[in-house]
Amino acid sequence: MSKLGAIVIWAVGMLAAGDVTPTGEEEGGAPSWLVTTLHGALDPVADAIKSHALAPLDRVLDAAPMWVAQACAVGLFVVAGLAVCVLRRNFVYLGAPDQHRWRDLRIWSLLLLLPYIAVYLVWGR
Repeated sequence: MSKLGAIVIWAVGMLAAGDVTPTGEEEGGAPSWLVTTLHGALDPVADAIKSHALAPLDRVLDAAPMWVAQACAVGLFVVAGLAVCVLRRNFVYLGAPDQHRWRDLRIWSLLLLLPYIAVYLVWGR
């Protein structure tokens, strides 16, 4: 079974019935027959999608160096931070009892993005 097929089976199983252990035992109400049934039905679909639709994208991504992926990930975090920064002041303080600087959600969101950016910059190679 391909990796994509395994991911699809896992995702459908998680959404449909809860957590399934790798041994096939029931956990959280997920019957093991569900995974077996969906495996046979979804694996050919996943293989067809991977071989026909995703093959060109797979070749492009395989050829790109890791620093490109790292730059894209950090770029998405920066875009998210910039999008938060352009929010209007009255929207940011909506529902706040006062407008102290520590209640500014733009600052908090930027502070929360910094560790994610640091992780990608330091360990993303």
